Amino acid sequence: MRLCTYALLLSLLATACTLDGDPADDVGAIDQGITELRIDARALLDAGITQVTLQAGGLSQDLVQNPATGTYDGTLLLPSGPQSLVARAYAGTTLVGASNPTAVNVLPNQVTRIVMRILDLTSAAPPLYGPILDSLVFPATAQATAPVSFTASVLAPAGDPVTYAWSSTCADAMFSAPAAAATSWSKPTQGSCSVTMLATSNGFSISQSFSIVVFPAGSANGAIDASADFITAPSLSFALPGAGCFLFPGGNASCSATLASPNMTSYDVSVMGWGKSTPGSLTVSDNCGGQFGMSNTSPEYRTGAWLPPTTAGVCILTATAVNGDGLASTLSAAILVRTGTAGTAQPPSIYAQIYPGLNCYLSSSSPGPTPLDCGTVPAGSQLGLFGNLSWADGTPGSVTLIDTCNGGLTQPNNAYNFNSYWNLPSLSGQTCTLTVRATNLQGGVSEAAALYHLQ
Repeated sequence: MRLCTYALLLSLLATACTLDGDPADDVGAIDQGITELRIDARALLDAGITQVTLQAGGLSQDLVQNPATGTYDGTLLLPSGPQSLVARAYAGTTLVGASNPTAVNVLPNQVTRIVMRILDLTSAAPPLYGPILDSLVFPATAQATAPVSFTASVLAPAGDPVTYAWSSTCADAMFSAPAAAATSWSKPTQGSCSVTMLATSNGFSISQSFSIVVFPAGSANGAIDASADFITAPSLSFALPGAGCFLFPGGNASCSATLASPNMTSYDVSVMGWGKSTPGSLTVSDNCGGQFGMSNTSPEYRTGAWLPPTTAGVCILTATAVNGDGLASTLSAAILVRTGTAGTAQPPSIYAQIYPGLNCYLSSSSPGPTPLDCGTVPAGSQLGLFGNLSWADGTPGSVTLIDTCNGGLTQPNNAYNFNSYWNLPSLSGQTCTLTVRATNLQGGVSEAAALYHLQ
Protein backbone atom coordinates (compact mmCIF):
# COMPACT_ATOMS: atom_id res chain seq x y z
CA MET A 1 0.00 0.00 0.00
CA ARG A 2 1.24 3.54 -0.77
CA LEU A 3 0.21 6.83 0.88
CA CYS A 4 0.83 10.36 -0.30
CA THR A 5 3.19 12.28 1.97
CA TYR A 6 1.17 14.19 4.54
CA ALA A 7 0.95 14.89 8.27
CA LEU A 8 -2.08 14.05 10.36
CA LEU A 9 -2.92 16.51 13.12
CA LEU A 10 -4.04 15.07 16.45
CA SER A 11 -5.68 17.52 18.79
CA LEU A 12 -7.07 16.87 22.23
CA LEU A 13 -10.55 18.24 22.70
CA ALA A 14 -10.65 18.50 26.46
CA THR A 15 -9.40 21.58 28.28
CA ALA A 16 -7.60 21.50 31.59
CA CYS A 17 -10.02 20.44 34.32
CA THR A 18 -10.27 18.78 37.74
CA LEU A 19 -11.14 15.08 37.76
CA ASP A 20 -14.44 14.20 39.44
CA GLY A 21 -14.97 11.21 41.65
CA ASP A 22 -12.49 9.38 43.77
CA PRO A 23 -9.63 8.01 41.68
CA ALA A 24 -8.02 6.40 44.72
CA ASP A 25 -9.66 3.14 43.77
CA ASP A 26 -7.44 3.09 40.68
CA VAL A 27 -3.92 4.21 41.41
CA GLY A 28 -2.95 7.15 43.69
CA ALA A 29 -5.09 9.99 42.40
CA ILE A 30 -2.57 12.69 43.06
CA ASP A 31 -0.10 10.84 40.88
CA GLN A 32 -2.28 10.59 37.77
CA GLY A 33 -3.65 12.71 34.93
CA ILE A 34 -5.75 11.97 31.87
CA THR A 35 -4.84 12.33 28.21
CA GLU A 36 -8.00 12.46 26.13
CA LEU A 37 -7.64 12.24 22.32
CA ARG A 38 -9.94 12.92 19.42
CA ILE A 39 -8.63 12.63 15.83
CA ASP A 40 -10.33 13.54 12.53
CA ALA A 41 -11.17 10.17 11.00
CA ARG A 42 -11.73 11.38 7.45
CA ALA A 43 -8.05 11.90 6.64
CA LEU A 44 -7.19 8.54 8.16
CA LEU A 45 -9.88 6.67 6.26
CA ASP A 46 -8.91 8.39 2.99
CA ALA A 47 -5.36 7.14 3.51
CA GLY A 48 -6.57 3.59 4.16
CA ILE A 49 -5.62 3.65 7.85
CA THR A 50 -7.63 1.21 9.96
CA GLN A 51 -6.09 1.56 13.45
CA VAL A 52 -4.54 4.37 15.49
CA THR A 53 -2.77 3.79 18.81
CA LEU A 54 -1.25 6.09 21.41
CA GLN A 55 1.63 4.83 23.58
CA ALA A 56 3.26 6.40 26.64
CA GLY A 57 4.95 5.15 29.80
CA GLY A 58 4.60 1.53 28.78
CA LEU A 59 0.84 1.96 28.28
CA SER A 60 -1.02 1.70 24.97
CA GLN A 61 -4.51 2.79 23.98
CA ASP A 62 -6.42 2.13 20.72
CA LEU A 63 -8.54 5.00 19.54
CA VAL A 64 -12.07 4.01 18.45
CA GLN A 65 -13.85 5.38 15.41
CA ASN A 66 -16.95 7.34 16.36
CA PRO A 67 -19.38 7.28 13.36
CA ALA A 68 -21.54 9.99 14.95
CA THR A 69 -18.76 12.57 15.05
CA GLY A 70 -16.50 11.27 12.26
CA THR A 71 -13.53 11.09 14.65
CA TYR A 72 -11.24 8.60 16.40
CA ASP A 73 -11.64 9.03 20.18
CA GLY A 74 -9.77 7.67 23.19
CA THR A 75 -8.65 8.35 26.79
CA LEU A 76 -5.26 7.38 28.29
CA LEU A 77 -4.69 7.55 32.09
CA LEU A 78 -1.00 8.25 32.83
CA PRO A 79 1.17 8.74 35.91
CA SER A 80 1.85 12.40 36.60
CA GLY A 81 5.17 13.87 35.61
CA PRO A 82 7.18 13.92 32.38
CA GLN A 83 5.96 11.47 29.70
CA SER A 84 6.90 10.72 26.10
CA LEU A 85 3.97 10.08 23.73
CA VAL A 86 4.08 8.29 20.36
CA ALA A 87 1.08 7.89 18.03
CA ARG A 88 1.10 5.16 15.38
CA ALA A 89 -1.21 4.48 12.40
CA TYR A 90 -1.74 1.08 10.78
CA ALA A 91 -3.27 -0.13 7.53
CA GLY A 92 -4.36 -3.61 8.55
CA THR A 93 -1.30 -4.99 10.30
CA THR A 94 1.14 -2.74 8.43
CA LEU A 95 2.62 0.28 10.21
CA VAL A 96 2.25 3.20 7.79
CA GLY A 97 2.63 6.27 10.00
CA ALA A 98 4.14 7.38 13.30
CA SER A 99 4.66 10.59 15.21
CA ASN A 100 7.95 11.78 16.58
CA PRO A 101 8.21 11.24 20.36
CA THR A 102 6.41 14.15 22.02
CA ALA A 103 7.36 15.24 25.54
CA VAL A 104 4.51 16.25 27.84
CA ASN A 105 4.25 16.99 31.56
CA VAL A 106 1.16 15.23 32.94
CA LEU A 107 -0.34 17.14 35.84
CA PRO A 108 -2.18 15.37 38.65
CA ASN A 109 -5.98 15.31 38.35
CA GLN A 110 -5.95 17.33 35.13
CA VAL A 111 -6.40 16.73 31.39
CA THR A 112 -3.49 18.02 29.37
CA ARG A 113 -3.97 19.21 25.80
CA ILE A 114 -1.24 18.36 23.27
CA VAL A 115 -0.81 18.56 19.49
CA MET A 116 0.88 15.71 17.61
CA ARG A 117 1.56 14.91 13.94
CA ILE A 118 1.55 11.42 12.46
CA LEU A 119 4.06 11.26 9.60
CA ASP A 120 3.68 9.03 6.57
CA LEU A 121 6.35 6.30 6.71
CA THR A 122 5.65 5.03 3.18
CA SER A 123 6.65 8.19 1.29
CA ALA A 124 10.14 6.86 0.63
CA ALA A 125 8.95 3.44 -0.52
CA PRO A 126 10.90 2.10 -3.54
CA PRO A 127 9.29 2.42 -6.98
CA LEU A 128 7.32 -0.49 -8.43
CA TYR A 129 8.50 -1.56 -11.88
CA GLY A 130 6.19 -3.36 -14.26
CA PRO A 131 7.38 -5.90 -16.81
CA ILE A 132 9.02 -4.86 -20.11
CA LEU A 133 8.66 -7.01 -23.23
CA ASP A 134 12.07 -7.65 -24.77
CA SER A 135 11.13 -10.07 -27.54
CA LEU A 136 8.48 -12.53 -28.69
CA VAL A 137 9.42 -15.33 -31.08
CA PHE A 138 6.75 -17.28 -32.97
CA PRO A 139 6.12 -18.80 -36.42
CA ALA A 140 3.40 -17.44 -38.71
CA THR A 141 2.28 -20.90 -39.85
CA ALA A 142 2.01 -24.45 -38.55
CA GLN A 143 0.71 -27.82 -39.73
CA ALA A 144 -2.13 -29.62 -38.01
CA THR A 145 -1.04 -31.85 -35.07
CA ALA A 146 2.60 -30.67 -35.38
CA PRO A 147 3.72 -28.59 -32.36
CA VAL A 148 5.43 -25.21 -32.83
CA SER A 149 7.36 -23.16 -30.29
CA PHE A 150 6.54 -19.75 -28.80
CA THR A 151 9.11 -17.91 -26.65
CA ALA A 152 8.70 -14.65 -24.74
CA SER A 153 11.52 -12.66 -23.17
CA VAL A 154 10.22 -10.28 -20.49
CA LEU A 155 12.40 -8.13 -18.25
CA ALA A 156 11.67 -7.13 -14.65
CA PRO A 157 13.92 -4.10 -13.92
CA ALA A 158 14.25 -4.79 -10.18
CA GLY A 159 14.51 -8.57 -10.58
CA ASP A 160 10.96 -9.14 -9.43
CA PRO A 161 9.28 -12.43 -10.39
CA VAL A 162 7.39 -12.55 -13.70
CA THR A 163 4.41 -14.82 -14.35
CA TYR A 164 3.21 -15.85 -17.80
CA ALA A 165 -0.14 -16.85 -19.25
CA TRP A 166 -0.64 -18.02 -22.86
CA SER A 167 -4.09 -18.19 -24.45
CA SER A 168 -5.56 -18.89 -27.87
CA THR A 169 -8.83 -18.13 -29.65
CA CYS A 170 -8.95 -21.70 -31.03
CA ALA A 171 -10.69 -23.94 -28.54
CA ASP A 172 -9.08 -27.16 -29.83
CA ALA A 173 -5.52 -25.79 -29.58
CA MET A 174 -3.25 -26.83 -26.70
CA PHE A 175 -0.20 -25.37 -24.92
CA SER A 176 2.41 -27.65 -23.39
CA ALA A 177 3.27 -25.06 -20.68
CA PRO A 178 0.72 -22.23 -20.65
CA ALA A 179 2.34 -20.56 -17.61
CA ALA A 180 5.96 -20.59 -18.79
CA ALA A 181 8.07 -18.13 -20.80
CA ALA A 182 8.57 -20.78 -23.50
CA THR A 183 5.89 -23.19 -24.61
CA SER A 184 4.88 -25.37 -27.52
CA TRP A 185 1.48 -25.13 -29.19
CA SER A 186 -0.46 -27.40 -31.48
CA LYS A 187 -3.85 -27.60 -33.15
CA PRO A 188 -5.34 -30.82 -34.53
CA THR A 189 -7.27 -29.13 -37.36
CA GLN A 190 -6.63 -26.43 -39.93
CA GLY A 191 -7.64 -22.82 -39.28
CA SER A 192 -6.45 -19.38 -38.25
CA CYS A 193 -5.90 -18.54 -34.58
CA SER A 194 -4.96 -15.53 -32.50
CA VAL A 195 -2.48 -16.24 -29.70
CA THR A 196 -1.92 -13.91 -26.72
CA MET A 197 0.99 -13.81 -24.28
CA LEU A 198 0.30 -12.09 -20.93
CA ALA A 199 3.19 -11.29 -18.55
CA THR A 200 2.64 -9.94 -15.02
CA SER A 201 5.05 -8.51 -12.43
CA ASN A 202 4.43 -6.31 -9.36
CA GLY A 203 0.74 -6.23 -10.20
CA PHE A 204 1.33 -4.74 -13.67
CA SER A 205 0.70 -6.67 -16.89
CA ILE A 206 1.70 -6.43 -20.54
CA SER A 207 0.33 -8.47 -23.41
CA GLN A 208 1.16 -9.18 -27.02
CA SER A 209 -1.02 -10.97 -29.60
CA PHE A 210 -0.22 -12.51 -32.96
CA SER A 211 -1.91 -14.66 -35.59
CA ILE A 212 -0.90 -18.12 -36.76
CA VAL A 213 -2.35 -20.11 -39.66
CA VAL A 214 -2.61 -23.90 -39.34
CA PHE A 215 -2.55 -25.91 -42.59
CA PRO A 216 -3.66 -29.55 -42.96
CA ALA A 217 -0.88 -32.03 -42.28
CA GLY A 218 1.23 -32.47 -45.43
CA SER A 219 -0.69 -29.75 -47.28
CA ALA A 220 0.90 -27.63 -50.00
CA ASN A 221 -1.71 -24.89 -49.60
CA GLY A 222 -0.86 -21.25 -48.89
CA ALA A 223 -2.78 -18.46 -47.21
CA ILE A 224 -3.18 -14.72 -47.40
CA ASP A 225 -3.34 -12.34 -44.45
CA ALA A 226 -5.72 -9.57 -45.49
CA SER A 227 -6.82 -6.36 -43.84
CA ALA A 228 -9.01 -3.57 -45.12
CA ASP A 229 -9.47 0.09 -44.28
CA PHE A 230 -12.80 1.81 -44.72
CA ILE A 231 -12.12 5.01 -46.63
CA THR A 232 -14.62 7.81 -46.19
CA ALA A 233 -15.06 11.09 -48.01
CA PRO A 234 -13.23 14.14 -46.63
CA SER A 235 -14.84 16.17 -43.86
CA LEU A 236 -15.20 19.89 -44.56
CA SER A 237 -15.91 23.18 -42.85
CA PHE A 238 -17.02 26.24 -44.84
CA ALA A 239 -17.63 29.70 -43.45
CA LEU A 240 -18.78 32.96 -45.12
CA PRO A 241 -18.80 35.41 -42.19
CA GLY A 242 -19.90 38.43 -44.25
CA ALA A 243 -23.04 36.55 -45.32
CA GLY A 244 -23.82 35.09 -41.89
CA CYS A 245 -23.05 31.53 -43.00
CA PHE A 246 -21.19 28.90 -40.97
CA LEU A 247 -21.87 25.62 -42.69
CA PHE A 248 -21.84 22.01 -41.56
CA PRO A 249 -23.36 18.83 -43.02
CA GLY A 250 -27.11 18.69 -42.44
CA GLY A 251 -27.33 22.31 -41.33
CA ASN A 252 -29.18 25.25 -42.88
CA ALA A 253 -27.28 26.16 -46.05
CA SER A 254 -29.15 29.44 -46.68
CA CYS A 255 -27.19 32.49 -45.58
CA SER A 256 -29.01 35.08 -43.50
CA ALA A 257 -27.39 38.19 -45.04
CA THR A 258 -27.64 39.62 -48.56
CA LEU A 259 -24.82 41.11 -50.64
CA ALA A 260 -24.54 43.61 -53.46
CA SER A 261 -21.33 44.27 -55.40
CA PRO A 262 -18.89 45.86 -54.70
CA ASN A 263 -19.53 44.59 -51.14
CA MET A 264 -18.09 41.14 -50.56
CA THR A 265 -17.58 38.45 -47.93
CA SER A 266 -14.52 36.66 -46.71
CA TYR A 267 -14.54 32.87 -46.88
CA ASP A 268 -12.67 30.12 -45.06
CA VAL A 269 -12.79 26.50 -46.16
CA SER A 270 -10.88 23.75 -44.33
CA VAL A 271 -10.50 19.98 -44.62
CA MET A 272 -10.93 18.52 -41.14
CA GLY A 273 -9.88 15.04 -42.29
CA TRP A 274 -9.23 13.18 -45.54
CA GLY A 275 -11.14 10.03 -44.52
CA LYS A 276 -8.03 7.81 -43.96
CA SER A 277 -6.90 8.73 -47.48
CA THR A 278 -4.17 10.96 -48.85
CA PRO A 279 -4.77 14.68 -49.45
CA GLY A 280 -6.24 15.62 -52.81
CA SER A 281 -7.73 18.86 -54.13
CA LEU A 282 -9.64 21.67 -52.43
CA THR A 283 -11.60 24.12 -54.60
CA VAL A 284 -14.29 26.79 -54.34
CA SER A 285 -16.77 27.80 -57.05
CA ASP A 286 -20.14 29.45 -57.66
CA ASN A 287 -22.91 29.21 -60.26
CA CYS A 288 -23.52 32.91 -60.86
CA GLY A 289 -20.33 34.47 -62.17
CA GLY A 290 -18.95 35.83 -58.90
CA GLN A 291 -15.21 35.85 -58.24
CA PHE A 292 -13.18 34.08 -55.56
CA GLY A 293 -9.90 35.59 -54.44
CA MET A 294 -7.07 33.77 -52.63
CA SER A 295 -5.29 35.15 -49.58
CA ASN A 296 -3.75 31.94 -48.21
CA THR A 297 -3.89 28.34 -49.32
CA SER A 298 -2.51 24.91 -48.45
CA PRO A 299 -3.66 21.32 -49.08
CA GLU A 300 -5.91 21.58 -45.98
CA TYR A 301 -7.36 25.10 -46.15
CA ARG A 302 -8.10 28.07 -48.40
CA THR A 303 -9.01 31.63 -47.37
CA GLY A 304 -9.88 34.76 -49.30
CA ALA A 305 -12.82 36.89 -50.39
CA TRP A 306 -15.82 36.40 -52.70
CA LEU A 307 -17.12 39.26 -54.87
CA PRO A 308 -20.73 38.76 -56.02
CA PRO A 309 -21.86 39.52 -59.59
CA THR A 310 -23.55 42.86 -60.35
CA THR A 311 -26.84 41.17 -61.29
CA ALA A 312 -29.47 40.14 -58.75
CA GLY A 313 -30.28 36.52 -57.97
CA VAL A 314 -29.50 33.61 -55.69
CA CYS A 315 -25.88 32.44 -55.87
CA ILE A 316 -24.86 28.94 -54.82
CA LEU A 317 -21.29 28.87 -53.51
CA THR A 318 -19.69 25.42 -53.21
CA ALA A 319 -16.54 24.14 -51.52
CA THR A 320 -15.31 20.77 -52.77
CA ALA A 321 -12.64 18.46 -51.38
CA VAL A 322 -11.52 15.30 -53.22
CA ASN A 323 -9.18 12.84 -51.47
CA GLY A 324 -6.53 10.65 -53.06
CA ASP A 325 -9.03 7.82 -53.56
CA GLY A 326 -11.39 10.03 -55.54
CA LEU A 327 -14.06 10.41 -52.84
CA ALA A 328 -15.51 13.91 -52.77
CA SER A 329 -17.31 16.04 -50.19
CA THR A 330 -19.08 19.32 -50.81
CA LEU A 331 -20.62 22.07 -48.71
CA SER A 332 -22.79 24.67 -50.43
CA ALA A 333 -24.29 27.97 -49.38
CA ALA A 334 -27.10 30.02 -50.94
CA ILE A 335 -26.64 33.81 -50.87
CA LEU A 336 -29.23 36.32 -52.05
CA VAL A 337 -27.44 38.90 -54.23
CA ARG A 338 -28.92 42.34 -54.92
CA THR A 339 -28.23 44.41 -58.02
CA GLY A 340 -24.88 46.11 -57.61
CA THR A 341 -22.08 47.89 -59.41
CA ALA A 342 -18.66 46.73 -60.51
CA GLY A 343 -15.85 47.31 -58.06
CA THR A 344 -12.94 49.56 -58.90
CA ALA A 345 -9.45 49.57 -57.46
CA GLN A 346 -5.87 50.37 -58.37
CA PRO A 347 -3.89 47.53 -59.95
CA PRO A 348 -1.65 45.60 -57.56
CA SER A 349 2.07 46.31 -57.33
CA ILE A 350 4.73 43.60 -57.90
CA TYR A 351 8.36 43.60 -56.76
CA ALA A 352 10.56 40.56 -57.47
CA GLN A 353 14.15 39.38 -57.81
CA ILE A 354 15.63 36.53 -59.84
CA TYR A 355 18.64 34.82 -58.21
CA PRO A 356 21.29 33.46 -57.85
CA GLY A 357 23.78 34.60 -60.45
CA LEU A 358 21.47 37.02 -62.27
CA ASN A 359 20.44 39.23 -59.35
CA CYS A 360 17.93 40.80 -61.68
CA TYR A 361 15.11 42.97 -60.31
CA LEU A 362 11.71 43.33 -61.95
CA SER A 363 8.72 45.50 -61.04
CA SER A 364 5.21 46.17 -62.31
CA SER A 365 5.82 49.92 -61.97
CA SER A 366 8.27 50.03 -64.89
CA PRO A 367 7.58 47.08 -67.18
CA GLY A 368 8.79 48.86 -70.35
CA PRO A 369 7.76 47.97 -73.90
CA THR A 370 9.58 44.62 -73.72
CA PRO A 371 10.49 42.35 -70.79
CA LEU A 372 13.68 43.18 -68.90
CA ASP A 373 16.69 41.21 -70.22
CA CYS A 374 18.48 39.65 -67.25
CA GLY A 375 21.31 37.99 -69.20
CA THR A 376 22.55 34.41 -69.29
CA VAL A 377 22.36 31.54 -66.83
CA PRO A 378 23.90 28.04 -67.09
CA ALA A 379 21.57 25.42 -68.58
CA GLY A 380 20.57 22.71 -66.09
CA SER A 381 21.19 24.94 -63.05
CA GLN A 382 18.70 26.03 -60.42
CA LEU A 383 17.02 29.40 -60.42
CA GLY A 384 15.08 31.20 -57.70
CA LEU A 385 12.46 33.92 -57.64
CA PHE A 386 11.25 35.80 -54.59
CA GLY A 387 9.14 38.89 -54.19
CA ASN A 388 6.13 40.57 -52.63
CA LEU A 389 2.87 42.18 -53.70
CA SER A 390 0.89 45.19 -52.57
CA TRP A 391 -2.84 45.31 -53.31
CA ALA A 392 -3.39 49.05 -52.62
CA ASP A 393 -7.18 49.54 -52.27
CA GLY A 394 -7.98 46.27 -54.07
CA THR A 395 -8.73 42.79 -52.78
CA PRO A 396 -6.37 39.88 -53.53
CA GLY A 397 -7.56 37.73 -56.39
CA SER A 398 -4.83 35.51 -57.84
CA VAL A 399 -1.05 35.40 -58.20
CA THR A 400 0.54 33.31 -60.95
CA LEU A 401 4.21 32.59 -61.77
CA ILE A 402 4.93 31.60 -65.38
CA ASP A 403 8.21 30.42 -66.94
CA THR A 404 8.04 29.59 -70.65
CA CYS A 405 10.95 27.15 -70.30
CA ASN A 406 9.64 25.30 -67.27
CA GLY A 407 6.01 24.44 -66.54
CA GLY A 408 6.70 23.11 -63.02
CA LEU A 409 7.26 26.42 -61.26
CA THR A 410 5.81 26.25 -57.71
CA GLN A 411 2.87 28.63 -57.32
CA PRO A 412 2.57 30.99 -54.32
CA ASN A 413 0.54 29.82 -51.31
CA ASN A 414 -0.40 33.34 -50.23
CA ALA A 415 -1.19 36.63 -51.94
CA TYR A 416 1.47 38.78 -50.32
CA ASN A 417 4.87 37.17 -50.91
CA PHE A 418 6.47 34.24 -52.70
CA ASN A 419 9.79 32.38 -52.82
CA SER A 420 10.17 29.66 -55.45
CA TYR A 421 13.02 27.52 -56.78
CA TRP A 422 13.04 25.40 -59.91
CA ASN A 423 15.47 23.47 -62.13
CA LEU A 424 16.22 24.87 -65.56
CA PRO A 425 16.25 22.77 -68.76
CA SER A 426 19.65 21.29 -69.67
CA LEU A 427 19.35 22.35 -73.34
CA SER A 428 21.35 25.54 -73.95
CA GLY A 429 20.53 28.22 -76.49
CA GLN A 430 16.97 28.83 -75.28
CA THR A 431 15.53 32.21 -74.32
CA CYS A 432 13.02 32.02 -71.48
CA THR A 433 10.41 34.52 -70.30
CA LEU A 434 9.54 34.70 -66.63
CA THR A 435 6.29 36.47 -65.69
CA VAL A 436 4.64 37.37 -62.41
CA ARG A 437 0.94 38.15 -62.88
CA ALA A 438 -1.36 39.48 -60.16
CA THR A 439 -5.11 40.11 -60.49
CA ASN A 440 -7.41 41.71 -57.93
CA LEU A 441 -11.12 40.96 -57.55
CA GLN A 442 -11.99 44.38 -58.94
CA GLY A 443 -10.46 43.43 -62.28
CA GLY A 444 -7.09 45.16 -62.01
CA VAL A 445 -4.19 43.20 -63.54
CA SER A 446 -0.44 43.80 -63.18
CA GLU A 447 2.54 41.97 -64.65
CA ALA A 448 6.28 42.02 -64.18
CA ALA A 449 8.35 40.10 -66.76
CA ALA A 450 12.00 39.35 -67.54
CA LEU A 451 14.04 37.37 -70.05
CA TYR A 452 16.99 35.08 -69.40
CA HIS A 453 19.08 32.97 -71.73
CA LEU A 454 20.38 29.42 -71.21
CA GLN A 455 23.99 28.77 -72.17
